[in-house]
Amino acid sequence: VGFMNTDTLFVRVIPTSVLLYKSIREDYEIKNKDGSIIWNQYLVDYFKKQKTRCNFDLVLPNSHDYQKHNTEIKIPALEAGYYFILAGSDSTFGRANNAVTYGLTALTDISYINRANSDGSNDFYVLNRPTGEPLEGIKLECWRSKYEYDSRKNKDVLFATLITGHDGSCKVKHSDNANFWVDF
Repeated sequence: VGFMNTDTLFVRVIPTSVLLYKSIREDYEIKNKDGSIIWNQYLVDYFKKQKTRCNFDLVLPNSHDYQKHNTEIKIPALEAGYYFILAGSDSTFGRANNAVTYGLTALTDISYINRANSDGSNDFYVLNRPTGEPLEGIKLECWRSKYEYDSRKNKDVLFATLITGHDGSCKVKHSDNANFWVDF
């Protein structure tokens, strides 16, 4: 966490899902046809009203020196799932005189190693996080965002579905240097 001239960090951990997040995005696009709503504010306003898994605050060392400082924070143990983590310098997470940030995270026993190859492909090694053993038979869905000129929107497009081998590996081949993400 980066901070400057603040004494306390307020944190909320809110359970969510990929489907809910996509639904919020679709709702935002419907309501924001005129472009007057800022996505980050819309997202924070939505999640700060939701039921939390946990709330906590941390006292930060405020040196009053107007310099940016960094620290790590420990989030209490959570069960596997997707979470929206909201942090701010005020417990209301309002926009007036308050710094607010957020992040999405997934907690799972699956870990992976990704290696970019010179031919543009990527090697993935999927592992059991606690043991480090390779995971065979894990399905990987590879996605990228593609702009559709007719609708003037980005659309998530599935471009590959793969299954890991006995050593937990698979190779993702893609035709361009576009960014992509993988769902396990």
